Amino acid sequence: MARHDRWVMLTTLVVLQALTIVIGVYAMNTGFSLSALTGQSPPGGPTESPQEESPPAPVVTAGPVLAQLPVKPGDGPLPTKSTLTRQLTRALGDRALGDRVGAVVLDAATGQQIFASNADAAFVPASTTKIAVCAAALASLGPDTRLSTKAVQGSEPGTVVLVGGGDPLLAGPSAKPRYPKQASLRTLAARTAATLKSRNIKKVTLSYDTSHFVGPVKADGWKPGYIPDGNVATVHALAIDEGRRHPRHNAPRVDD
Repeated sequence: MARHDRWVMLTTLVVLQALTIVIGVYAMNTGFSLSALTGQSPPGGPTESPQEESPPAPVVTAGPVLAQLPVKPGDGPLPTKSTLTRQLTRALGDRALGDRVGAVVLDAATGQQIFASNADAAFVPASTTKIAVCAAALASLGPDTRLSTKAVQGSEPGTVVLVGGGDPLLAGPSAKPRYPKQASLRTLAARTAATLKSRNIKKVTLSYDTSHFVGPVKADGWKPGYIPDGNVATVHALAIDEGRRHPRHNAPRVDD
């Protein structure tokens, strides 16, 4: 059993990239406000009530990515360095891992490096780059910024325009509670309809405005399968259910 434990201990030290993150970042407070039609409502018309604020998310400081493993004495022989190198090289050559793979294996007892492959190469640490994006958004926009979706009166009589402000989750009630509280397209529609009724407006023409965001809707380097596979969504000021074809998790996304 001791021999098996030591073998498991060594093999679990194989990593593609190890980062120690010691930055605590406030979660971006992107609550989404709702507005009814612009302008003064007549007496008795609906008014916008302030939404109840959820408590702020706690600040979390990440510890080491890899904690030191306990070393148990064993009497079984360990694999030789050549055997370990051969086995790991074969495993890292699997095409499923892609064409950019790096790994480092350290002896848990001594800290000595016993295997390395592309150890000096630089790799983008996948989704952990979202921390940098969040920090940049907080620095440039501020923690009090809200992405608002509004229904406003159009330039032509009898028109209502849905103006997108960047909320990617605009849809019906969420199945699970979210922080910040998710905006509801149904709520916005009900408030807009109530305002129209109070003004004795019975027929309107609907349109939408996505001009809040300018520039490319896709990033350079995105592979053709990223959007249909549901990995990313195109960047638009107005989106429903994160741009997915269905409101279920990991559903494919639409190009527009």
